[in-house]
Amino acid sequence: MIRILLTTVLPLLAPAILYGLWLLFARRQARDLDAGRDSLAVRVPWMALLLAGAALTAISLLYFGISSGTDPWADHRPPALRDGAVVPGGVR
Repeated sequence: MIRILLTTVLPLLAPAILYGLWLLFARRQARDLDAGRDSLAVRVPWMALLLAGAALTAISLLYFGISSGTDPWADHRPPALRDGAVVPGGVR
């Protein structure tokens, strides 16, 4: 479950969380400068958020692809029934 959270959910939510933090900061700054809220809609960094999400997802997929699993040439043995007992499968 933690792997799914780290490889899928976190990279997808991180840009949205960063955008929320940026939006809070920008609204406070706009309020201090006595600017209208419409000016914030024009300055939303959608492309930067999209690229940040894609980069975080790619980095996490590469990291877990390299650091976990078995060798690509490993031999997979499925579970088998031998002499009335189930022999567990595995990767050798």
